[in-house]
Amino acid sequence: SPERFQAIADMEKELNHTIDQKADVVTQANSGSLRRFQEIPDLGTWVKKSLSDDITASDLYMDPWVLPSGSYSGCGGGPT
Repeated sequence: SPERFQAIADMEKELNHTIDQKADVVTQANSGSLRRFQEIPDLGTWVKKSLSDDITASDLYMDPWVLPSGSYSGCGGGPT
């Protein structure tokens, strides 16, 4: 939610320390792209679940397990 994001951004400023060494969360968010979200099946369902208190372990169990969208997209093996 925008409120949660702003709380993290404010915390970075207050502590004079960023979560990522390269950039603060606002800069990272502004440099992002929404293109890959078009590839995620059931995106709306996952967004709602992630922002609610109603998520359970069974919601996270996947059979068969598949890599999340964007996995291994960076040259170091993870997202960039």
